[in-house]
Amino acid sequence: MNRTLAALLTGTAFAALAGPAAAQNVALVIGNSDYENADTLPDDEHDSLVSAYTSAGYEVVEGENLSRSDMFNLLRDYLDRAEGADRVVVHLNGVTVTTDNETWFLPVDARDDTIVRTALSAPTLDLFLSFAADAQEHGAVFVGTDADAGFEADDFEGGVGSIYTPRDTIFLSGEIDVIADLVRDEALSPGMTLRDLVRDLPDGVQRSGFGPRGAVLVDERQSSQPDPEPLPQVVETPVPQTPQQPEPRNTAEETEDALNLTRAQRTEIQEDLTILGYNTRGVDGIFGSGSRSAIAGWQTQQNFTSNGFLTRGQIDLLAVQADNRRAEQQAEQQRQQATAQREDRAFWEATGSSGNEAGLRRYLERYPNGAFAEQARQQLNQLGNARAQEIEREWNETLNANTIDDYEDFIEDYPNSDFANTARARINDLRAAQQQANQNNNNNNNGNNGNAGGNQDATAQAQAEENALGLNSINRALAQIRLQALGYQVGNVSGSFDAQTREALAAFQRDYGLPATGYMNPATVRQLITLQGN
Repeated sequence: MNRTLAALLTGTAFAALAGPAAAQNVALVIGNSDYENADTLPDDEHDSLVSAYTSAGYEVVEGENLSRSDMFNLLRDYLDRAEGADRVVVHLNGVTVTTDNETWFLPVDARDDTIVRTALSAPTLDLFLSFAADAQEHGAVFVGTDADAGFEADDFEGGVGSIYTPRDTIFLSGEIDVIADLVRDEALSPGMTLRDLVRDLPDGVQRSGFGPRGAVLVDERQSSQPDPEPLPQVVETPVPQTPQQPEPRNTAEETEDALNLTRAQRTEIQEDLTILGYNTRGVDGIFGSGSRSAIAGWQTQQNFTSNGFLTRGQIDLLAVQADNRRAEQQAEQQRQQATAQREDRAFWEATGSSGNEAGLRRYLERYPNGAFAEQARQQLNQLGNARAQEIEREWNETLNANTIDDYEDFIEDYPNSDFANTARARINDLRAAQQQANQNNNNNNNGNNGNAGGNQDATAQAQAEENALGLNSINRALAQIRLQALGYQVGNVSGSFDAQTREALAAFQRDYGLPATGYMNPATVRQLITLQGN
């Protein structure tokens, strides 16, 4: 998704130009305070933050009091400069609103009437986190905001919701002045590691994510003292040579042997290496060539001597890194489970919650083992006897009417009933008895033409509703990405709604109980937003 958004923000015109050389460190700093539809926020931090990042050696892309169009123009400029940067910092001061599942950073011309308008006019914090995650080494996102700034509606509120932070990235949010002081006084101090930064955070600061071990935003300054004068050389008196002693044993191997690792401890080390992505060729507590190669690879990555033998300190570091990775995997698994549960519940609300038989069966087709599957089956069983009586009653009424239309309606309503084949036979008998089949066919064709005209009117109305949303290429690409994440095939994510995207939209609308027009409208946008989880 990051590459798709970057490509759309940059645009095809930029692709034809040779970009500037990538900066080593890049900071994106945005300060929004003078809001048209909300309280004015403190505006005395922006210039000092820009100066602080510049003094720390960052190339700064900055903007203040940005409208919707100004903000996206600034993001295009940022992407052009940040390509290949070693470290990336995003610092935002302004109003944020959230639905718990998603959080948006608002431009100064944002309105607070509906979540649909908000989602179409403001970038998400997930987008800024993806910028930081694209750094070659590591990144950070700092957000200063005011939850009581005045933006609030029935379906969203002020503040920052749940945040999922990519690997090697940290996220901190809190009051504007608290975050600004934290960055100026500590985060940008030379040699301050990200892990030391988050150990003792001020009250009210929200933190998410892990920084790599030893990662800093500003390198520690090297001493500028001149090298000392060389000492006079001393000529040593030759020492008589002694007979050559046998070559000593490998000290690294001796160091590891002295630890007296048990087989269980060696198994834990193999498990830690495996979870960090190193292939030990088995987890059996035996350090063969595969385990030694994996240890050497890990040592190289940590800038240790790559000899394939471990020290106590290295074993402890390896365990910490593996535990961090396990925590990340567990958090990701929990996030995916929460997303699946939300989607399960949303589909149930759109289909089976009303107790309609078709909706219940639709839910079970999609979620045979879902949270509401047992409830759906019980309700279907309860409907069984009543349905059988209803079918028999409808069949008796159809027999009394004895017309082709009534038989066809019965087959359409009950295609798998015991009476369906009889109804088809009756239709054949009645059609054989009709004297003016050709005229009836012409009448049917005229009826179809009328339906076609009606369909054209409905399509024109649906297209007008989509046009009224004012979707740009970024909005359309986000909709395609969301549809694709929910399992609908949209083809290329291009920001343009082709035939395959229209089919995916119509399928999504059918699945969630919306009119299947294949065109975007406020109800469809709202449903897509409700199902977001990342």
